[in-house]
Amino acid sequence: MAQTATRIATGRTKFTAKAAPSAEILLERARSLVPFLREKSDEINASRRVTEEVWQRLVDAGLVELLRPARFGGVDAPMELMLRIGQELAVGDGSVGWVYVVLSSHDQFLSFFPAHVQEEVWSSACPTSASSYNPTGKGSAAPGGLRLTGRWSFCSGIDFCGWAVVGAIVGMLPGEKPMPDFRYCLVHKSQYEVVDDWHVMGLCGSGSKSIVMNDVFVPDERIVTGVQIVTNTTPGVGVHEAPIYRAPGFSTFIFAFPSVAVGIVRGAYESMKSDMQGRAARHDPMFELGRPAVQMHLAEASAMIDASRLLLDRAMDETFRQAHQEGTVSMPLRVRNRRDTVYLVINARRAAEMLMSMAGGRGILTGGRVQRALRDVYAVSMHPTLNWDVQSLSFGAVELGGQATDPVL
Repeated sequence: MAQTATRIATGRTKFTAKAAPSAEILLERARSLVPFLREKSDEINASRRVTEEVWQRLVDAGLVELLRPARFGGVDAPMELMLRIGQELAVGDGSVGWVYVVLSSHDQFLSFFPAHVQEEVWSSACPTSASSYNPTGKGSAAPGGLRLTGRWSFCSGIDFCGWAVVGAIVGMLPGEKPMPDFRYCLVHKSQYEVVDDWHVMGLCGSGSKSIVMNDVFVPDERIVTGVQIVTNTTPGVGVHEAPIYRAPGFSTFIFAFPSVAVGIVRGAYESMKSDMQGRAARHDPMFELGRPAVQMHLAEASAMIDASRLLLDRAMDETFRQAHQEGTVSMPLRVRNRRDTVYLVINARRAAEMLMSMAGGRGILTGGRVQRALRDVYAVSMHPTLNWDVQSLSFGAVELGGQATDPVL
């Protein structure tokens, strides 16, 4: 999407809001890209990143920067629309869907920062931002901010980004049960070095490389705390009119990865179904011998995929309705959503495993769509936010009258 900012005499940036096509048009554009993404999937995986050609196609389709606020030249598109687009893209290629939802969700994350910081990012040459929220690097208190040193990994889509948000822990928060004091720091690409260390078995094309910093100073204005995000008291609250920018961040971000998982396994199912339809039409004798098992396995896999999709749709519908109407998301809904998003990804992974069991000897070929989908959805399920033990414990505690045990809600 083209930059819509111009400099004015005061040195500030003048932005012009955009009118976006309808949700139906944007979703159809995403679906129309699926054949192209399937064609490019081998190249994406071999490159270990989304290629420039593929990313440009997303830009040309008007799918990038949908969550850019209208105040800064965007369209204030609903986050749920972006997530549904990401799911459709993942049907074509899991890595593309992953990078799309990750980078798009960061456009909303920027709304946590003060208005002048948001303006600085959106008026920059490359306003796209990556992230590594896991506090693997060290943050040390310094007058007026923090100093960062260390390595932050899993920065998906970093090749397209001019900025990154990284996590750091600065001591412990006081209380009956002391918790880590999380800080999230916004840094420009001039402050970090990208390390090409992305050699993995799943989501190979996501380009989730590491970044390294050595004694980089980050001022307070570019830092938000975990407490501010959870309690909805970030410096950017109230900057934008759209209700979604006032909703607690983590309560909406959690849908990004499950959306991709559902899209990936939908793509695998479509591929397997097409293959089996072809074999049935040819009256393949080996297929005919196993036809009853194939039919039953297709039925079960499709039911698991539908169950995952329905859980995701329910969670998103209720969450965004509440966020739009009330500007918040209730704690019981947050806790249930965390349970459901983890469970639906587990369910999607089981569906992919079943489809893989149907693929036969040809299924292990490296270019096979089902085996790639299995590896990709398995990689999605390894994300820290999708840990069943953590979320089931938290949900069970609330069900029995206690408090949620996961501090990141």
